[in-house]
Amino acid sequence: MNNSDFLIIGGGIVGATISLELRRRYPKSKITILEKENQLGSHSSTNNSGVIHSGIYYDPNSVKAKVCKIGAEKMIEFHEEYNLPLKKIGKILVCTNHDQVNQIDILLDRAKKNNIQAYEVNHKQLKEMEPETNSFGGRAIYVPITSVGSPIDVMNTINKILVDKKINIFTETEIVDKTGPSQVSSKNGSKFNYGFLINTSGSYSDVISNKFEVGDEYTMLPFRGLYWELSKKSGIDVKHLIYPVPDLRFPFWEFIQLLQ
Repeated sequence: MNNSDFLIIGGGIVGATISLELRRRYPKSKITILEKENQLGSHSSTNNSGVIHSGIYYDPNSVKAKVCKIGAEKMIEFHEEYNLPLKKIGKILVCTNHDQVNQIDILLDRAKKNNIQAYEVNHKQLKEMEPETNSFGGRAIYVPITSVGSPIDVMNTINKILVDKKINIFTETEIVDKTGPSQVSSKNGSKFNYGFLINTSGSYSDVISNKFEVGDEYTMLPFRGLYWELSKKSGIDVKHLIYPVPDLRFPFWEFIQLLQ
């Protein structure tokens, strides 16, 4: 029988960093992470582009804008503190059609209100920065803080910190049922008692929540990004991240991304 003050289901970067914050706030507590894979951070935590976004897209003063801005700053600081590979190359937003041109002004206004550095770039400046890039209407935005980090190195570093902070970690432990008022059981028959349970199981969070009769009306709808690597023979050379101006109704849908 395993007893914990805090039991975290899901050992991705969210679950791992929540456990570290709990350790900071409650240094004498027993904290346990349960992960169904054979190591932490096997899914989206390490399988992503590594882009550290600024928060320019989001409504001023929204929680998403604040969290994205602060998170970007802290993630860059984390890379620098632990000497992890980091490319501070900035992002350029370009217009691919006429409708996007007017959104340049909206994005610049959001950047100003969210206290994010962003500059309008005209056609001449764009050609100096990225000779092979064009923007409809001759307007673009440069966001210098946007960087490319190292997700695998970040997760490996966090794993070492977890061990140092004496966080209990159980891998290959898939939760299958709630077996008591404050108890869950795993596929291999182990039982875990807890004071507080935190569900950070990513795309399986609805499955876990439903075992506690929470969120029955919701279903996760995961989507994945696809990446292509340019051949060195292509002759295309980019120095910055290059994105289309997003549809601000769905700013998380970015269909094209060019990076080094």
